[in-house]
Amino acid sequence: AVYQEYDWCYERYILKGMTHEEMAKEANASIRVIQKWCVERHGLHRNSFKELHKLNDIQKQLIISGTLGDGHIDRRVDQPMYIECHADDEKDYMFWKYDILKNICTKPPVYKSENIIKHFEGKEYICKPSYRLNSRIIDDLKEIRSMSIVQKVSNLGEFGLSLYVLDDGYRSDSNWDICIAKFNQEEKEYFIKHCKYNFDLICWLKKDDRYVTFDANSSRKLDEIILRNVPNELDIIHKKIIDKKLCKENNYLFVVKENGMKQGL
Repeated sequence: AVYQEYDWCYERYILKGMTHEEMAKEANASIRVIQKWCVERHGLHRNSFKELHKLNDIQKQLIISGTLGDGHIDRRVDQPMYIECHADDEKDYMFWKYDILKNICTKPPVYKSENIIKHFEGKEYICKPSYRLNSRIIDDLKEIRSMSIVQKVSNLGEFGLSLYVLDDGYRSDSNWDICIAKFNQEEKEYFIKHCKYNFDLICWLKKDDRYVTFDANSSRKLDEIILRNVPNELDIIHKKIIDKKLCKENNYLFVVKENGMKQGL
């Protein structure tokens, strides 16, 4: 039977992250039989998955972009798991991310009802309903956890940038703004340069330097990048791009007056 083959069990349990139940269904066998061959005969178990499973490139982009924003990897030395939350009105987006990370998760995102959290200073904050995703413990996450913010930004491709903008950005009628509050000054400057030289996007720090803003032309380019890399039917795409009343591109002609001042036409 196929489950007696080490390579079959390795591919499904370690590489694809299938459960014993899923493997049993494919092999038309009982769960106990799969457990016997996978765990007892071949030595493939939870610790094997932790040590041997490798993230694919798309998963790495998703997790790197997530850790730049609200996601994080557990800090416990031997418990590297990825955790991320999204508000209830971004449920589609959360479950789309789950589909990408499904082979490293044991269950779908869990619903968290509204609750009140007390800050250490005694202030109370209302946490809106949300969905929380937890990955399994995987040693391959340690590499991402050890990256500096500059290293993470340098690894952002179009896909990762799209997710970072959707996670921490706000689209007005003319510009994208992104929160980079956790960045220090050097990291903020590096992000601005990375956007310019890798994506031809112009942005700068706002007066409130927790945010960068993109010019109107770069904001339209960002829209195109996001819509090219993320399914357009997701709730977050409608909320932040499609359902917005965005300013259309206009062409301007400038003339220079005798006194050197520019007049826009």
